[in-house]
Amino acid sequence: MKINYLNTKYQFKGDVDFQNEYISLENLQFLDARNSEALFSGRISHSGFTDFRLDLIGQLNQFQTLDTNQDNGDAYYGAAYATGQVTLTGEASNLTISANVKTEADTKIYIPITENTDNNDVPEYITFVDRTLQDTTSNNETTDLDEVNKIKIEGLKLDLDIEVTPDAYVEIIIDPKTGDIIRGRGDGQLRLLVDTEGDFQMTGDLDITEGAYNFSLYNIITKEFNIEQPSTITWYGDPYAAIVDIKGSYKQNTSIAPLLEDAGFGEALADGSSQATSRRVPTKVLLFLTGPMLSPEISFDIDFSEANVNDYSVTTALNAFETRIQSDEQELNRQVLSLIVLNHFQAQGGLTVGGRSSTQNVSQLLSNQLSQLVAQLDENLEVNFDLADLDENSFNTFRLRLSYTFLNGRLRVTREGGISNLVDINSIAGDWTAEYLLTQDGKYKVRVYSQSNYDLGQQAINQNATNQTRGASISQTTSFNNLKEFFQGVNKKRQARQNPPSTDNPGGGAN
Repeated sequence: MKINYLNTKYQFKGDVDFQNEYISLENLQFLDARNSEALFSGRISHSGFTDFRLDLIGQLNQFQTLDTNQDNGDAYYGAAYATGQVTLTGEASNLTISANVKTEADTKIYIPITENTDNNDVPEYITFVDRTLQDTTSNNETTDLDEVNKIKIEGLKLDLDIEVTPDAYVEIIIDPKTGDIIRGRGDGQLRLLVDTEGDFQMTGDLDITEGAYNFSLYNIITKEFNIEQPSTITWYGDPYAAIVDIKGSYKQNTSIAPLLEDAGFGEALADGSSQATSRRVPTKVLLFLTGPMLSPEISFDIDFSEANVNDYSVTTALNAFETRIQSDEQELNRQVLSLIVLNHFQAQGGLTVGGRSSTQNVSQLLSNQLSQLVAQLDENLEVNFDLADLDENSFNTFRLRLSYTFLNGRLRVTREGGISNLVDINSIAGDWTAEYLLTQDGKYKVRVYSQSNYDLGQQAINQNATNQTRGASISQTTSFNNLKEFFQGVNKKRQARQNPPSTDNPGGGAN
């Protein structure tokens, strides 16, 4: 059997009771392409095997409920697997499918956001497979997938109540031409409605637990911002009018020499200008998207919270810089542009347009194209090169970030940092992290890491001094709607530990 609207094919087997006016099902087993199971019970009324009316209820267990692609022209497409309950009621010409389900592993949904999308072409058929007359009357026979006839559905209504879990991967494609995409995983409760005219409505909240936003600048420069919590997307009906409240960060280690010079430490650094230029501080460009998804308000900030600073000149320079950009939005935007495009700060006086800066634009474009080319070799591989500058030194030192996903997404290993032409094992290994999902839903994770310790005081004394911090952690992610719900869960666990369930005396008598 095939459901064209979902583009899914199923085999079914079990007992079917054919009566003059109805067909009765009792735990009829449906199997999807992965042999996951759904059990359906109920009746299909008919009049001489015409004018079908369905009254069915099914229990799904990691069952495939969607298998479409962008060529189907729907408001959403992808592969979906769900566990929960579904009902099919009404006449074949006016069928209602209702579901209360949660997402399962391997779910990948893509939502293209375009204002001129036409969603009124609803597929009109449920296709049944070929069965001979003797097969129809026999029990426990599995069908093949050859089409024989179709029941036309003139009006299909969907009412889907979906609990979104981190098992599901979602991409919201804002502009496919520029690669403007929000993608990731999250928690939420969504309701999807499709009426008999094909109009699509979507309500609910999605809290993004991990993800990324591809920021595109003039359709040339693209940067991936990691989405940080709390970030939410809320739908109030129109799927293309969602409201976003998203915080993203683009992290890099960048030289603060221009900021030191602006703060008046230029002469003091003259004797060690090469060291000052090479000092790199963990820096985040923060991106805030708020408002309508198609036309959000975009704002930026710069964050040094991960810098381990114990040097007076550096502390003074960073404080002066933060004060300046908080009161001067134009200066903030200028520095953000420099960090995104050129990967370094600008001294006061403006962005230069020739020489070194124009060369760095070319090198950044080359880095982007090289990274995309390598990443196409394996969908589990993510590579990012940063040549920084097309000068002699860039061929001696460049930055490389490499991530690979194993075990169907449960193990992710990431390496990042600079690589030099010197024989240095630390340069080759770089900073690395390994994260493993202890549970399939990602609630429990273990993380092992080795990272450089950016102590600017020691770096000023010895430029080649490197300190590595190594460690491991185990984390648990728990979702709750409010603080009351959180503390209720904590209290229940505490009471369970204090009052363990009593066990009966093996002898059956009281002491």
